[in-house]
Amino acid sequence: MKGLAAVVGALLALFMLPMVAIGAITDAAALETPADGACADPTMVMSGTWRPPLMSAYVVTSEFGMRYHPVLHTTKLHTGTDLVARADRTVVSAADGKVVTSSFNIAYGNQVILDNGGGIQTRYAHMASPSTVKVGQELGAGTPLGTQGATGYVTGAHLHFEVIKDGEPIDPKPFMATQGAPLNGSATGGTRAAGAPAAAVAAVATSPVGATSPVTATRADGQKITLNDEQLSVAAAIVRVASETGAGDQGAVIALMTALQESGLRNVNYGDRDSMGAFQQRGGWGTSEQRRNPEYAAKAFFGGPKGPNHGRPAGLLDKAGWKTMGLGEAAQAVQISAFPAAYDKWEPVARAILTHRGGAGASGCGASGSGFGDLNVATWNLCLEFCGDGKLRPWPQRVPLIAAAIKTAHPDVISLQETGKEKSQGAAIMTALAPDYKLAAYHRSKMVLFDPRKLSTEDAAGENLESATFTIEGKGGVAQALRDRRTGQIVVVSSLHPVDGDEDAQRLRYVSQAHDIVKAIVKKEPGSTIVHAGDLNSFIPGSSNKTAVAKFVVDQGFRTSEQIAETSTGQEYRSYNGGKPPRRGPRIDHVLVDPHAVTVKRWQQILSATRTDPESDHNMVMATLTLLNPPVATQGAV
Repeated sequence: MKGLAAVVGALLALFMLPMVAIGAITDAAALETPADGACADPTMVMSGTWRPPLMSAYVVTSEFGMRYHPVLHTTKLHTGTDLVARADRTVVSAADGKVVTSSFNIAYGNQVILDNGGGIQTRYAHMASPSTVKVGQELGAGTPLGTQGATGYVTGAHLHFEVIKDGEPIDPKPFMATQGAPLNGSATGGTRAAGAPAAAVAAVATSPVGATSPVTATRADGQKITLNDEQLSVAAAIVRVASETGAGDQGAVIALMTALQESGLRNVNYGDRDSMGAFQQRGGWGTSEQRRNPEYAAKAFFGGPKGPNHGRPAGLLDKAGWKTMGLGEAAQAVQISAFPAAYDKWEPVARAILTHRGGAGASGCGASGSGFGDLNVATWNLCLEFCGDGKLRPWPQRVPLIAAAIKTAHPDVISLQETGKEKSQGAAIMTALAPDYKLAAYHRSKMVLFDPRKLSTEDAAGENLESATFTIEGKGGVAQALRDRRTGQIVVVSSLHPVDGDEDAQRLRYVSQAHDIVKAIVKKEPGSTIVHAGDLNSFIPGSSNKTAVAKFVVDQGFRTSEQIAETSTGQEYRSYNGGKPPRRGPRIDHVLVDPHAVTVKRWQQILSATRTDPESDHNMVMATLTLLNPPVATQGAV
C-alpha cells in the first residue's frame, strides 16, 4: 500500500487499510451472478449460430479495457479478450462470415478478420502460423482458422479475440453473451439457430435461471425457501413482463410476492373455486387456458394500457398510487385476498429472484447497470448502528433486503454509513454482498464497497492505490482510490458522515478536514477525480441553519450530482424519511462532484421498497457519472 500520512488536529488520525477479501454469500437473498459477469446488449443480437472461438475449454486471461501493455509498456486500450485453450488449441470462427483479412500484422501476428454482417466483424489474432483461409471465402460457424500461438506483440501463447462494431472495437463478453455463447470458459456456448427470435436469445444469454442454478432465500418469518426449475420458469416470465409493461423492478417484486403466496410460484390448474394459474386468477381474468399461461397471467396481473383486460378487472398499473403503497398492500389491491397480510413475508424471496436475474429488463444487468465509460456511484445510510430502539425492524432482518436492493440498483461503487460494528452488522453486510462487491475501506461504520468486475484497488501495474481512514469531531470516515478496469481512469470515493444537530461549525470542520485528506490522495494518484458521497446532515442546495457545509462545497467548486444531472428521478422526496412514508422536502444524502472533471448523466433517489417498514430510515441515492480525462479545467480548489 502506498503510504499516506496526514494529521489534522488532535481529533484526526489516518490509518492504512488493506483491501479485505469477502467470504461466502449468506443464503438470504444473495445469489450467484452469471458466470461471464458481463452485461448483455440486447440491441446487438445477430442472426445465425454463434459459438466460442476455441475448440476446447479455455481460460480468460485478459479482459477488454484499458491496461498496461506488457510489451509496449504503456497504458492503452486492450481491444479484445485474451483466451488460453486448456487442451485443443484450434481456433475456429465464432459465427458465419466472410474473410476480409488473412495476413500477418506486426502487432496482431497471424490474424484473420471475418465480416459477420450487420456491421459486426470478428478478429482472431496471434495464431501460430498463417491461416489457410483466403480473403473473400465464406465460412460457417466453427470453421478452423488456425492454432493458438504467440506471434505479434505477446508474452505468451493465447488467442486475442476481438469484436468490431461499425469499425470500433467493443467488449466481446457482453456481445457474446447476447448471442447465446458467453465467454465463460466453455467451448460450447448456448448457440442458437438462424432466425431465432431476439427476445428468446436475450433470455438464454442473460437469465441464469435454469436446471443448474436453484435459488435459495429466507422469508421474512425465517423460513428457508428453495425454488426449482418450474418455479424459476414462472418467475422468468413475470420479470420479463414487468419490464415490457413498464412496471419495472418494483412491480416485479410485487408480482413475485403475489405468485409466491397464491400458488407457490407454480402454474397450477386448480385452486379455490375456479381460481388457477400462478396468480390464482378467477374466471373474470381470462379463459382457463389463458390463466394457465404464465405470460398472459402476468400481463393480466400488471394490467395497464398493455394489459389484456383494459382495467376490468384492474391490474397493478391500473391502481392509482401503487408505487407509493407498501409492497404487500399493492399486491392486496390487485388480489383482494382474505389474507391481506400474507404477501409481505415473501419480499426477501422475491428480491432474491430479481437479484438472481439481474433486475428487470432484457439486459440482465439491472436497470441501472453502467455502460462502458460510465460509473454508477451510490450512497446509503443504513441505520444499522443506531436503529435498535424499535424505529426499524431488527437489523438481521433488514440486511438481506439491503443487499438485494443494492444488487438490484447495481452501483459500481457504494458509500455506506451507519453500517454498525465491523464484526457483526458490517460483517453481515459484506457477506451478503459478496462476491458481487468487495470492501475497499471500513472505519467506524463507514464503508466503501466496489464491484470487482469493473473496478480495482490496484493500478495497472498491480500496485495498491491510496486508501485512508480518519476520525474527525468524533465521527469516522473513509476514502479509497479506485481504477476503472474498462477505461483506466482513477476516482477517489469517500464515505462521509459529519455530526447531526445544530453544530454547523463542527460539520464544517469535519467536511473540510476530510476534503483535505482526499486531496492528499489525489496528489499521490495523478489524474484522479474526487467524488464525495455520504450523509452530510446538510441540505445542499437549500436553506436552514445547516449552511456552512453547503457554502464550503460550493466554494470548492463542487456541486451535488442532482444539480447538474441530465435526468433526475425521485427529487420530490427527502433522502431521509425517518422510517415513515417518504416525505417531501430537502435531502441530506449527496454524491458531490466537480463539474470540471465529471459529467452527470443521471441522478436518482431509490425509495425504500416498503414504505411503512423500510430497509433503512434513508433512501439510497445514486448518480451515473462520466469521468472527463483530462478534465476540462482544473478541479476547483482541489
